[in-house]
Formats: sequence, structure tokens, C-alpha cells
Amino acid sequence: VANDPLRPVLNGVFHDGENKMAVATNAHILVADAEYYDESKVDEGYQPKGFNMIIHRPVDRYGEFIDQRFPNWKSVIPQKSDDYIMHNVSLKELDKYIKECKAFMKLNGLMNKYAPTPIFKVGESFFQAEYLRIFLVATGECIYFNRKPSSFAETTKGMFWSDKRTAVIMPMTPNCDDLNEEA
Repeated sequence: VANDPLRPVLNGVFHDGENKMAVATNAHILVADAEYYDESKVDEGYQPKGFNMIIHRPVDRYGEFIDQRFPNWKSVIPQKSDDYIMHNVSLKELDKYIKECKAFMKLNGLMNKYAPTPIFKVGESFFQAEYLRIFLVATGECIYFNRKPSSFAETTKGMFWSDKRTAVIMPMTPNCDDLNEEA
């Protein structure tokens, strides 16, 4: 989940009673997981003052409902098809890369809250390395990409599907002038 005071709805976990999934996102990664679904945390519906619609809310870390509508998570998840090809990414290799990037930044006095974010390339997509690490831990080091995309987003976002878990990770769009091919 996020830790964002400006978007508190992303700081909670949505228990989707219709799909029997617990869903969390920080706007970079979205994970829907059946194993964490808890029927007791499903919101029966809330009608904000002045609105004609019922919204279903997520719960925060204390089990309290957040009075905002959770985003339509199903709209960003494409159906699994033969158009997607799998890439295996070594978590060990990624951890080594993150460690080397942090050592380089520390050596060059860049370890502060404005430090550059290590990015990692998988296929044709660039991801924030630490978000990619979270994604790979959740998916068993598997990531799928669409080989017949109809849009840029389909080309670059990483996907994962299983019987119990679905995940998506959004790519970064790095400034190509800042990339070093030797890194």
C-alpha cells in the first residue's frame, strides 16, 4: 500500500467481495490476492452525502474504513492470453544491482531524500528497481509482457496471473540521456 497523506484511499486494502480478492496498490504496483481476502472486511456500501451512488471502501491498517472510493482495479488488468510472454528475472541479480547502485550513490554523496532512483530494465521496459523487487517477490520472479500490444501501456507494463494472485507493475519513463549503457 501507499503511505501518501494526499491519497489516503491508496493507504488501505480493498476487500473486493465480488471477486473475493484483497487488493492493494501504491500507484506503481497493484496486487490482488485471494489468500489475503477477508470477508469480515468487505464494505457493504457507503453513500456519501449529495451522491446517488454507493461506494465500497478499503480498510486502513487499523481495520477502519477509509471514506473514499477505491479505484476500479479491474480496469488495469488485461485478460491473460497467448499474446503475453514470460520473462524470468533473478531476484539475486536484482538485489546485487540495487546494492551496487546504493554503494555508488553513497560513494558520490547522493544518499539523501533527493537521491536518484535505481532503475532496472526488463525486456523493453524500465522499472524502479525496488518496486520491481516487491513485484518479483509477490510473483515468484515471473513477469509477463504483451508481445502484440495495441498501446504503449500494454507494451511496457509488467503483468502476472495465477489462480490466487494477479499483479501489475507500471513502468518508469526515464530520461534516455541519463541512462548509462555500461551500468
